[in-house]
Amino acid sequence: PTALAASSTLAPEEVYGRKRSDKALADRAELSQGERKALRSKKKRVHKRRTAESAEQRTLRAEAQPGGAAARRQEADRVGEQLAEAKRRGTITSGPLSSGKQRGRSSSKAFFSSMQAASQAPGGLA
Repeated sequence: PTALAASSTLAPEEVYGRKRSDKALADRAELSQGERKALRSKKKRVHKRRTAESAEQRTLRAEAQPGGAAARRQEADRVGEQLAEAKRRGTITSGPLSSGKQRGRSSSKAFFSSMQAASQAPGGLA
């Protein structure tokens, strides 16, 4: 139909819809905002499902072997979550959890200075 105006014709993807594989092949800059958002949400769904599956496997291993490494790791994670929650609530205001420093040594310079001082002290390090 040569009698049609160029502005009234439609692209094939507008008539038939886009193929799903086009998104995977297209450059990110070529995708529309909706397509980028859909890809990101799909990626998040997949990650969430995989994380949930691995957590479930870890829980099953911990239940199967109560004294095993998986059980100890799960207990350590639970304690860490409780400490983080206490910090968020303001129950814990000092200590290694609040500052991230251990025994006042915030840098390697401070650490090695204290090690040097300890080694030169009368009792010293062995």
